[in-house]
This record gives sequence, structure tokens and C-alpha cells, in this order.
Amino acid sequence: MKLAVLGDIHGNLTALEAALADADQLGVEEYWLMGDELMPGPSHLEILQILDSLPYTTRLRGNWEDSYLAARAGRYPRNKPLDLFVYRQSQHLDPFLTDAMRQTMQERSIYQHRQVGPLRFNLSHHLPQKNWGRELVPPFEQADLEALFEEDEADVAIFAHSHIQQLFYTPQGQLVLNPGSIGQPYFPWKQLRQDLRAQYLLLEIDETGLAQIDFRKVAYDVDLEIKRAVEVDIPYLDFYQHLLKTGIRLSNDVHYLDSYHQKMGTQQEVEEYFAVSFSELE
Repeated sequence: MKLAVLGDIHGNLTALEAALADADQLGVEEYWLMGDELMPGPSHLEILQILDSLPYTTRLRGNWEDSYLAARAGRYPRNKPLDLFVYRQSQHLDPFLTDAMRQTMQERSIYQHRQVGPLRFNLSHHLPQKNWGRELVPPFEQADLEALFEEDEADVAIFAHSHIQQLFYTPQGQLVLNPGSIGQPYFPWKQLRQDLRAQYLLLEIDETGLAQIDFRKVAYDVDLEIKRAVEVDIPYLDFYQHLLKTGIRLSNDVHYLDSYHQKMGTQQEVEEYFAVSFSELE
């Protein structure tokens, strides 16, 4: 059986279309969807419709889904410029979704255990009990991978979240895989960062085990994706263009982000939409 693992689409419809065309050409029969489907990219309903139509057997809730739901309920933190960034992204997404869509999103798990052929898999967006954080974002200790096996005994663990295609073994010898990111590939090393093709993981599983592990990279039309973002008039458009071209998140620059918010009047807009108030931003 050929199985595709897709993670961290982040609203990038053009990259998703390219990855799915590649997977279809290779004869993929089943999909595992690892979360972070929407934001900050421009495509919401289109991506949800495509994913709903796939023959998937796993669909996890990522930290961006949780961030949106928490912001909408006024439960997301309101202390830092990056918090305001999340609220503004959520404000843009909110009118596109129905209550039924939000309920379905909320009901998805952040962890699943699956058996395929002779192999047992633990699947999580990040950790089995925590779909956010930096515990498995490099650099980390190899022993940290053991957290992926705390819920169930398994042979293979797959997590997403870091946006980096990865293959590791735990100290006990269990296999750990990361499919990378479809919409926002990331490389800490500058020279590798020039390759920003859409990423996903192709697994071929037979009666013996993993017959093939294929870290796929698929070129897509970045200019088309930027055109789609311009047409929808997404917030932080220049941030998104910079990300697609360079792989660098301007939102991580606190001073730049704070200056942008002051220029755009973002805080007042968000406070009025969500009926919340921000403390003095750190």
C-alpha cells in the first residue's frame, strides 16, 4: 500500500495542489493529514474541500487550529505582538467557516495510534499530549524522541509541526519520521533554505514492513500563490510573500511585527472584532 503523509499546509493551496498531483501520479491510496491546514495563506474553503474529498484515515488537529479556536473564544494569550498576529489571522479566517466546520475541527484528535500491516504507528501533530511547543524543533536531544512513544507502544512515530523533513531512531531503535511542510518548508541551515519546494512523505508498506520511505519535494508556482494572496487581500501580505520567497518568518521579528501593528491599527481592529482587550504588549 502507498500512503502519503501531509502536514503543515498553512493555507497554501498552490503547494497542496502540486503535492497531491505528485501523490496521485505515484498511485497513493491513503492519506494521513497531520494538522495545521489553514493560515496564514489565502485559501481556506478550497483547501478544506480538497482535504475532505481525499481517502484519508487520519486527520489530526494542529496547533494553528487550536490557536484559531482559542482566539475566537477569547482564550488565546494577549501579551505579545505574536499573540496579536494570531488574533488577526484568526479574524481573517473566521467569516469563511461555519459552526459545523468549527465543531468538526474541535472534535479532531491531536494523536492517533494505528496498525498498518505488521507495523504500529503513533501519529501526532507534535507530541501525543501537546500539539504546540518547541520540544522537537532542532536542536533537541535524541532522548526527547521517546515522548512520541509514551501513549502507546509502537514501531514508528510520525510527527509534523517543525516543518523539517526528518528521520531519526530513538535510543531503543524505534523509527521517527517527519513529513516536512507542504506550505512552509523550513531549514535552519541557510544554504539548504534555498529549496522551498512543497514537502510530504510517501510510505510504501507491505507484509514485511516499510518497503519504501520517500521524502518528496515538489516544485509549485510561487507567483500563482502570491497572486491568490493578493486577490484575497490577506493580512500580512508582505510577510507571506517574504516567507514564500525566502523561507523566513518576519513574524518572528518582534520589533518589526510591533511596528507593523502600530502602523495598521491592528490592536484596535482585533479588540473590536473579538470583544477582547490586550494588556500592554511585551
